[in-house]
Amino acid sequence: MRGQGCHVWDTQGRQYVDFIGGLGCNILGYANQEVNAAVIDRMNKGATLSLATPLEVECAEKVKEIFPFIDRVKFLKTGSDACSAAIKIARAFHGVGKENEEMYGLLGNKEFTRVSSRFIEEGWVSDKMQIVCEKISVSAESNGDQEEGAGEVFCDPIGASVRKTPCSEKTGKNCSTRSEQNILLGSKKPNEEAMSSMCRDELSGTSPLLFEATGRGVAVPNPSRRKTPRVLILSDGYHGHHDAFVSLAAPHVGTVKDPYMLPLTGNEDLISVAAAVIIEPIMTEMSDGRLEWLKALRERCTRNGALLIFDEVITGFRFPKLSVSNYYGIAPDLICMGKAMANGLPISVVGGKKEVMECGEYFVSSTFAGETLSLAAALKTMTLLQSNKYDMVYLWEKGRKFITEFNLIAPEIAIIEGYPTRGALKGEPLPKALFMQEACKAGLLFGPSWFFNFKHIDVMDAVLNTCRDIMTRIRTGSVALEGELPRQPFAAALREQK
Repeated sequence: MRGQGCHVWDTQGRQYVDFIGGLGCNILGYANQEVNAAVIDRMNKGATLSLATPLEVECAEKVKEIFPFIDRVKFLKTGSDACSAAIKIARAFHGVGKENEEMYGLLGNKEFTRVSSRFIEEGWVSDKMQIVCEKISVSAESNGDQEEGAGEVFCDPIGASVRKTPCSEKTGKNCSTRSEQNILLGSKKPNEEAMSSMCRDELSGTSPLLFEATGRGVAVPNPSRRKTPRVLILSDGYHGHHDAFVSLAAPHVGTVKDPYMLPLTGNEDLISVAAAVIIEPIMTEMSDGRLEWLKALRERCTRNGALLIFDEVITGFRFPKLSVSNYYGIAPDLICMGKAMANGLPISVVGGKKEVMECGEYFVSSTFAGETLSLAAALKTMTLLQSNKYDMVYLWEKGRKFITEFNLIAPEIAIIEGYPTRGALKGEPLPKALFMQEACKAGLLFGPSWFFNFKHIDVMDAVLNTCRDIMTRIRTGSVALEGELPRQPFAAALREQK
């Protein structure tokens, strides 16, 4: 099998116009001669060496030139690697992995829990990993008085004794305000300002907890430490094969549910205690509403001290100005890119501000991170995308035209939802499957994800004519499905859960 431009050939020699594009890796077209020449030249000098090469520095400087909000970068091999690294960096920035690291235990109760440093002063905590929680039960119909029996509970997970004392005796407060009652009861929409206040340990001035509301899992730190790093990550969906991301979608396909990784949707109130929020800034929707939401999220993360991570593994080098962040003028704290960055060779990058990237020690490593063939391809691809020869605005004009004309053919059968260089094929399962089947027979390779590159411009009119013929035959009932309906890809299913 081979590829050239926007075409691929199968093992039987059949040719297809390919709209899968190596899952979005090919922006210039397969086997671009200028990229090939750069790779071949570098190949004669060695691919993976023992020491870093000047090429890695050149490539880093090019990334910084294109994305001015980036001070430091780390090269890796896949988008999954980059997103995983961004999570490690965000947690390191918030203190995870530093000396005197916290020990965490899981608390499975359905009530609000809070670690109290008062117990530290009274000598109630040992060096063992303990869970010390303040369990407060407030009647929803009460006027704020404590319900009888409420108290503070000391729990040693290895079976030590449990002692209870009246809550009011220890805390000196009866949780009389409605906002505090809402928080302690796990209200779905607690007051954000009151919640932020409750998340601070009043004696230590730190934020020593992750809390639960409406049955969410909670991780409680060892209260014998004064400083509690943030570990919680809020995610909008799929960010690669990292187990924590995969675990967000039932049935978790071989992974264990990660209590420190929660969906962003429904958990926006936890931004105030999260280490980071990671999102794809644009999936397929490019609306004014989405832009306003991105701006509001940027402001909210800044206000609450959570890092904002943009997963631009797909959108990077497919947007005007070469990223969503540049296009909209919204700078994330960390950005992850890959796929089209080297026109098909394996490379990714995580980058951000100096104070974040150099926040301390964290372990992000790969034998092949500095592999020079991919670096040479990335440097040449980025340089070409900055040139007049490959005008991203022109590509977007053509891609927009293709989507518009395609969607007018037979919207009841299939449409493309998305932006001009990336979309998703949408439709009812059977007619959409019939279209994909007949398109393949006609030499057009369509998948659940649709990608448009510079080489598609030359064939788009012919492709649209073929699509019109296929849709007409489906409408008249002259084709039948051969085989089973296609299954939805895992990544798409996870994205749609947000």
